[in-house]
Formats: sequence, C-alpha cells, structure tokens
Amino acid sequence: MKTVYRVLSALLALCILSVCLNLHAANQNVTVVLDGEKLVFDGAQPYYDSTVARVYVPVRGLTEAMDATVEYDDATKTVTISRAGTTLKLRIGVVTATVNGVAIALDAPPFISDGATYIPLRFVSENLLLDVSWDSAASVVTLTSRVQLELGMSSDDAKAAFGEPSRTAVSEKGYTWWVYDDLDNYKMIGVSEGLVVAYYLHAQTWQLGDGLRSGMTAADCDAQLSKLKSQDFGTYTVYTGDTTSYTLFYDENGSAYAVLRELNEYSSKTRISIAVLDGYAKQFLDLVNIERRRLELAVIVWDDSIADISQTHSADMAKNNTYSHTGTYNSTPYDRLSAAGFKDFYHIEIIARAFPNALTAFSAHLGNAQYRAVLRAGYSSMGAGVAYNPQSDGILYYTQVFHTSK
Repeated sequence: MKTVYRVLSALLALCILSVCLNLHAANQNVTVVLDGEKLVFDGAQPYYDSTVARVYVPVRGLTEAMDATVEYDDATKTVTISRAGTTLKLRIGVVTATVNGVAIALDAPPFISDGATYIPLRFVSENLLLDVSWDSAASVVTLTSRVQLELGMSSDDAKAAFGEPSRTAVSEKGYTWWVYDDLDNYKMIGVSEGLVVAYYLHAQTWQLGDGLRSGMTAADCDAQLSKLKSQDFGTYTVYTGDTTSYTLFYDENGSAYAVLRELNEYSSKTRISIAVLDGYAKQFLDLVNIERRRLELAVIVWDDSIADISQTHSADMAKNNTYSHTGTYNSTPYDRLSAAGFKDFYHIEIIARAFPNALTAFSAHLGNAQYRAVLRAGYSSMGAGVAYNPQSDGILYYTQVFHTSK
C-alpha cells in the first residue's frame, strides 16, 4: 500500500509540474514601455496570456506610472480608474466595462490573483488616450501618449502630430478646414492665423481630453457639459461656454457619433461664398462614406456630372424660393439625369433646406429611416450641390443625388 501511495504521490507531483509548465508556456512575461521609459513593477508582473491573446498588467503598477487614480470597491468587485477626465469602471470577471458611463465590451475580463488585480492592458490604455503597439517577438508593449487636438494649439504642432491634410476647404466661419479623409478616423481641423480654432471628429471611435467620447448618450453629454448653456436641435445639440462651444451630433439611437468644437469668436460667424458651398457639397460625400464604411459597404464615388445636376436643382430652389423635387419646367430628378446623358439607371434625390451647414443637414438626414436605407442601398456614385439665397425662406438649399447603373 505504501508503494501505491508513493506512486500516486509521484504521479500527482508530475501532474502539478505539468500544469505549471503548461501555464508557464501559455503565459509569458512582457516588458511595458511608456513614452520611451521601461516600467518597473514591484511584485506582480505583467504577462501575455496566449489563451485570450491579451497582455494583462497589475492595475496599481500601471496607473501609478501614468499618473492615474485607482479605487477598488470590494462589495461590487469594481475597479475604477480615472485619468484626465476619463473614468473607467471594470468589474472582476465581467466582460463589459464602462467608459464615462458608456458600456463597452471587453475581449478579456479583469481578475484577481495572489492579491493583485490584473486588467487587460490594451483596453485600459487606449481608453486613457494612449496608443498601443505589441512586439510579439520581443514580448514588448509600447505605450505612447496620444497627441490631443486642442483649441489654441499652433497649426505647426497640429500638422506635426497629424500630418498633411488630404485637402483643404473653406468654412463659413472664416477659417480654413484641413480635411483628413481617413474614413475610420475622419477629422477636420479649423485653422486661422496659425492656430487651431475648431475641430470636427467623426471616427469609428473618438475621445476628447475632457472625457467626451463617441457612443455617449445625450443624457451623458448633458451631464458632462451641465455647466454650459445648451440648445437642442433634435439630432444635434449646441453647448456654449464662456470661450468655446461644442456641437454633439447624435445617431438614430441617440448616441453621439461626431463632435464639433470651436472658439466662440468663430462659432457665431457666417460667411457664405462659392468656395464654402462647394465645401459643403464635398462634405456630404465624406459623411456618406464614413457611414458606409461603418456598415462595411463599398464607398460611393463622386460624379461631377451628377454634382452639376444637384447644384442646378439647389440653385433653382433657392432662386424661386421653392422646396420640391420638381424643378423648372416641371422636370423630375429622372428627367434631369436623362437630359445629362444617363441611361438605364436607378437613382434617388435627397433635398434639404435651412440647415446652417452640411454637418447639421447630414445629422438630420441620418435621423431619418429612409435616408439610412439610402446609405445602405447599392448606389455606386453620387453628387451634391448647395445654393444660397438670403432672401428666400430656406436660405441654404441642399441636393444629393445617388445613382447606379442597372
């Protein structure tokens, strides 16, 4: 019997050793570098968990290095991390966290081991405005503080951080838009006299240094900006402070999808010109394709001939103070496309008026189920045109025409 016990004990020891070896093989120690400095962790160490393909770090060591605060509520098993206006809440063992109250899914949950609380590094870092890169060969994670767009920063600093714009456009507020048309990370930076005086963010995810971020509900935004005066326009809300203003744009679910921020000295200006109207028209193409990219659909291309048709109809409405798909001599959208030489096609025309710019007009369209259906449809090309008549009821008139061949 003693021999049997010795054999069983030996087998158990081998099993334990095997488990330890497997864990060691699955979990490899990693090095974390923050803004060029290697972080030193006392006690619990960061590691790569191959079962979930995520790097975990002890929360105390990371938050201390990035000057964040951390609290733990034992009753709810909740870790709260705060840094520069952003608050993350993660519950032990739960694969949903919140960022400033907005629920976000996690690929891997936090957990406690040997008295140390471990958190998924990428999720926490990216939501605290750090860029993350992973060198699997060297087992090194590099964290880099993200440059935040700030009103008043120099245009040179903005260009150094974000590169050359794809194009420029003239704003109705008197500044120049630098347009960065990456559909996953779309932004426009308003520049005047060598300074950033406005910016518009419309990315898959975006976050400001003060904690505002994509996905926040209107109620969340109201709470965040409660000290500012607000005007609700249905699909967008303008918040005005002493020196700056925010415009938050909301989708059909009431979640913020874009933000415009401006210095107040520019937000109240309106300078309409042909260049401004052309900029509005091209913005529609960008905004349509951002939404189509989000839906994993092919981008729509710009057609100058369709843009000319759209511009003519907008000018017709503005000149005659009308608001209709029927144009001069009772022409229909189909008639106008046919007269321009288009044959065997599907099409739809979208019109709007009275909105102060293309961003607000698109926001209203996006709140309409029929327009969202148009964005999801199989159109391959489009054009847009905008006209201005301060003596008319609508003042600004917008036309978008979507087209595809049969």
